[in-house]
Order: sequence, then structure tokens, then C-alpha cells
Amino acid sequence: MNRRQLLTTSVCGIASTLSGCFTSRLHQDPTYLETVEGIFISNDKKTVAVIGKKYHYIFDAPPQLLAALSPSLHPAIAHAGFDSFKVDSQNKIKGTLNLYTSESMSTEEVSLATQAGFGPDRGKRWSARLPMKGARYVGQDIGSTNIQRLNKNYTLTITEEPSLARSALNIAATPITVAADGAVALGVVALSPLWLPIVASGPCFFCAK
Repeated sequence: MNRRQLLTTSVCGIASTLSGCFTSRLHQDPTYLETVEGIFISNDKKTVAVIGKKYHYIFDAPPQLLAALSPSLHPAIAHAGFDSFKVDSQNKIKGTLNLYTSESMSTEEVSLATQAGFGPDRGKRWSARLPMKGARYVGQDIGSTNIQRLNKNYTLTITEEPSLARSALNIAATPITVAADGAVALGVVALSPLWLPIVASGPCFFCAK
């Protein structure tokens, strides 16, 4: 093989490798980063609202979450995290809310956790995986003094279908508003801070460890 043939073969090999890598990336669903500033639950206990700098995410509240928030079980919840969230072409979002108990639950708390759908996890702690479904909306600046309820901001990574890049203008405006007295509301229903020990780690929507 002469020098020209060797060079051509090498270039083709490199081009083929790059092409394969590029094709692989094209088939991956795109992701984006979101900074979460507040997590709320509606006063009628039907809705969970996650307020980000760019988008707002409104979910149906899972029944297990309400059980976990009860005064009898809530003190035993040690960690919480959202993960594996994906937005489809209709701006519907779904994923999982993970709840983890401490390893030192009382007999009553173990009983309540069992009734709420928790099961044994690592060590002596229990966990529950709650499916979350909702919708994504274009956010608006509703005033940081009204939504800075977390001890710090959390950056999350959300996967979306590729077609959403071409339909960004079709996302509905958020129904979350702020009243004259500074209260945050979803339509006519007031929102209150959702007190869960959120932890964030890695490229997911609040991964719990």
C-alpha cells in the first residue's frame, strides 16, 4: 500500500468513527438543566408544584405522598428525590418520586410505612417509589422572596423529546400566580411549601442516595 492509499484509508477510518459517534449522539434524547427554587403542595392536597427559573412543573399529588406527609409518618422520612423525568411532545412530564425513611423507625412508623406502600430497602431503612405525572409550563418571575423555600437552589437535568426544540413556542404559560399579599397560588388554590428532605446528586431530577 502506497502513502496515498494509506492516508486515504486512515482518513476514512477516522471519518467513519466520527460519523458513528455523531450518529449515536443524534439518537440520544436532548436534556437541559433547570434550577429549582421552590417546591409546593396545594392546600387541597391534590397538586405538587415545582418552580424552576425557566419552567414550572405541576404534578398530581400521589396518595402515598399524602400519607408520608401525615404528622405520624413525616418525621421518619429521611430523604426524598425526584428522578428519571422526561417531557414528551405534548409537554407532559412523568417520572418518579423516591421517599426513604430513617433506619430508626418506631413500631408505629413501620406499620404506617407499610400501609403507605413502603418496603424494605438497604439496611434498616424503607423506601417507596411514587410515579409522578403532570405538565410543564413556561415560568415567569414571581418574586424570589415568595419562592425561596429550599435551603439552597438545586440544579436538575430533564430529558425531553427532540421534537420539543421545534415547538417551544407552544408551551402554555404557567397558571401559578402571586397574590397582592405575596401568597403563591395555583389558580384560586393556595400553595404551601412542601417540606421534604430533598437531596440532589448527579444528572437526575433530585436523585436520592
